[in-house]
Amino acid sequence: MAYLTRQQKIAAILLSVIAIAAVAIELYALPQQMKKPFVPKTNQVFKTLDQQEQERIQLLKNTDTDGDGLSDYDEMYIYHTSAYNDDSDSDGIPDGVEVRSGGDPTCPSGKTCRAVAAPAPAAPAPVPASPPAQGTGTAVPSSADAAVYRAFTKAFGDISKMSDADIAQKVDQMSSADLRSFLESIGMPPQAIAKNDDATLRRLLKDTIGELSAGN
Repeated sequence: MAYLTRQQKIAAILLSVIAIAAVAIELYALPQQMKKPFVPKTNQVFKTLDQQEQERIQLLKNTDTDGDGLSDYDEMYIYHTSAYNDDSDSDGIPDGVEVRSGGDPTCPSGKTCRAVAAPAPAAPAPVPASPPAQGTGTAVPSSADAAVYRAFTKAFGDISKMSDADIAQKVDQMSSADLRSFLESIGMPPQAIAKNDDATLRRLLKDTIGELSAGN
């Protein structure tokens, strides 16, 4: 039986210490990676989806991209003309001129396309309500935060009406493929997902949701 020299023993001890430290770091880092996608990327409070939609509509009402005298909102929702072409029916008369003269900007001058009724504004499709924002003030969320919210809502539904227990139950009911796909969609590193079994991933996800809920 060969005996280790003093230098070999020291080297073996150092390697053992390094291996233990690496495992400890990995065990610490994994919960942090799980929690990171849920942490907002800005210190400001987000605008709700309703507020963002109202701002988008107002911007369309104040914009005339093709310069034909009709706002982008009117072209898209009222007259159904192109907001990027000042003569949608290509008859040589700008859309705005045809509208003001009582004509149909979607039907070439001199042709009868259809009976034109007085247009009524069509309201944009309703936007799902988002959970109430914490604090006061508003700010536009980053694309990463919005993506996490969309992924979470797609997987769990209206989270504002669910308890932690409800969400935990849904986590337990997710298939392995859905669980891993969801974690990847919210930004968890694929290598971290691949190195852990489903039970560990479910536990870490539920712990993370519980911690974030308690913090709020």
